[in-house]
Amino acid sequence: RRVHGEQISCKKDLVWPVHCSAIRMTSTIHKIYETLRRLSKSFDLNQMHSLSQALASQEFINLTTLVDSLVPQDLGLVIPDLSCSSPCDPPSVALPITFQYMCENSVFSMGIFVLPRYGLIPLHNHPGMAVVSRILYGTAYIKSYDIIPPALPDGNVSARLNDHTVVSVPTTRILYPWQGNIHSILAETPCAMFDIVLPPYNVQLGRDVTYFIEDVDDEEDDNGSDHVHSEQEVVTLVPYEPAEDLVILRGEYMGPVIVDDCI
Repeated sequence: RRVHGEQISCKKDLVWPVHCSAIRMTSTIHKIYETLRRLSKSFDLNQMHSLSQALASQEFINLTTLVDSLVPQDLGLVIPDLSCSSPCDPPSVALPITFQYMCENSVFSMGIFVLPRYGLIPLHNHPGMAVVSRILYGTAYIKSYDIIPPALPDGNVSARLNDHTVVSVPTTRILYPWQGNIHSILAETPCAMFDIVLPPYNVQLGRDVTYFIEDVDDEEDDNGSDHVHSEQEVVTLVPYEPAEDLVILRGEYMGPVIVDDCI
């Protein structure tokens, strides 16, 4: 996959440098940034015990309340035509997804995924991480799994279905290290999702992204047809490398400038 013509390898490589200068702003996104700064100064988000405490704190509640108020205009987004013009069948070649980088440091990151209709981000994990997501426009089908320890041989994962639902505006979702940590996103219309990741992917610290497929034997019932697992079923998720047609390009963020002070 390519970002501005440069080859990247899936979501884990979407990292860019930040600028170092403290600022004070009053827009919603700057209030979110300042709340994240306070949260990261009160808790060590790179340590699981401290991250768990942060996710239960009043500051985190304040953060999610601010995220709940976000609308596309706050982030410089223009809502496209969401109607289904004919033909409305899936394209023969996958259309690229774009990611608008906003800021990233050692303890949190912010960005926007913009998906075309039928755009798919396959099942993937967020090891030791939490994600706050806000759908800004459009509709998406989200499927998530809870991880059941310990890890299986060959990197396989035992998991139990956490949720499978269609989400639209206004919806904010929270993914925890222990709940819904593996998920996939399928755009039913063009859609945009704002993401806060606590802390970001970091290969050196063991936070590398892995993509999964559901085990074929689990995916078929006695008649060989697909079905959605119940929340009681335990399934096996198998690591795999996404197909070449999974394309994520770097998009241009047009909202208020965020100047990170390099926490």
